[in-house]
Amino acid sequence: GQGTEILNGAVLRTAGILDDRPFRFQAVLTGVDGQNKRLFACVYSSETGKWGDPIWVSADFTSGVTTMIEMRVSSTMVGNSLYWSLCSIGWEVAAILQFDLDTQHLAVIHLPCLGKCSRNGSRTFRAVPVDGGELGVLELFDANLQLWKRKIDRDGVVSWVLEKTIGLEELLYIDKRKMGPMMLGYCEDNNVVFIWTYHGIFMVQLESLEVYKPPIQTFYCLVHPFTSVYTADMGIGGEPDEDKLLCNAMHKVTL
Repeated sequence: GQGTEILNGAVLRTAGILDDRPFRFQAVLTGVDGQNKRLFACVYSSETGKWGDPIWVSADFTSGVTTMIEMRVSSTMVGNSLYWSLCSIGWEVAAILQFDLDTQHLAVIHLPCLGKCSRNGSRTFRAVPVDGGELGVLELFDANLQLWKRKIDRDGVVSWVLEKTIGLEELLYIDKRKMGPMMLGYCEDNNVVFIWTYHGIFMVQLESLEVYKPPIQTFYCLVHPFTSVYTADMGIGGEPDEDKLLCNAMHKVTL
């Protein structure tokens, strides 16, 4: 509609038997209406060649604070849902936007565990999978990565538990007198986070805490990890088990 703005999105391959087309996929776009009052998701299916109707949810979910989808943070897949980080003016509110691919349901999940502070305007957090598919949130707080896990009791009461704190000061030789660190991206396939410091960009595996410095370095960028696949004969119409992992790479967009 008038004033509607697309802010983020995701493309994912559709599971199932392949036909005479290379592959089936879905594209999910997310955005906000002209008054910043409602968030939406809209799904395109390559199988039908059509866009579905927009699915809406209120953005004014707490204390009248205007909330927007964070354009600089790519989506994360946890279970069969896509998640995007939400931001507000001054970072008063921490929340994530959930889109369930099965039910086509859109919801805002408030994150009281992250508190209320501006973090010098560079507060970064994102949804991540924990314990084999449970919902978690990874936040960069000062020179620490904090991993929170959502727990739901028998009565449906939701709580967030701090699972792990990773100190980056010694791990990445961070000098607090200089700028940084910043969380640039996350890869759920390998549970790897990309961190920028004054000494460059580093990949940190969150379980083993192994650190790798990619050969491509820049002062500041956004990192969007992706995985490419191809069929064994590089043709079309192959069986699903013929899919081979081609590569893992990162695409950078310099600000």
